[in-house]
Amino acid sequence: MGISVAGFPNYFLLLGPNTGLGHNSVVFMIEAQIEYVIRALNYLKKAKKSLIDVKLERQETFCRLTQMKLENFSWGSGCDSWYLSKNGKNYSIWPGFTPSYWWKTRKFDAENYHVT
Repeated sequence: MGISVAGFPNYFLLLGPNTGLGHNSVVFMIEAQIEYVIRALNYLKKAKKSLIDVKLERQETFCRLTQMKLENFSWGSGCDSWYLSKNGKNYSIWPGFTPSYWWKTRKFDAENYHVT
């Protein structure tokens, strides 16, 4: 969800890929991400584990679904903007309402991670 990167255990991002906004305050997104990271760290502590790494397939699913959703918005439909990379992909903007992002990040699901 733009918070973890496969292959980088215990590395968390705030305002990572596709979690920026062009239609609302990013403070809301940052708060949701911080709460998610805290839940992940609390899980590690409770489970007495030391490493957490998002599963590559979960990361790829998030990226694929996000790009599909963006195709329906002006930010990803081919219009020129600073949100688009050289290849025309939007890796910046969240393609939905901020409460939908909060809803997805409100619970930490260890099944999406390799935990050791």
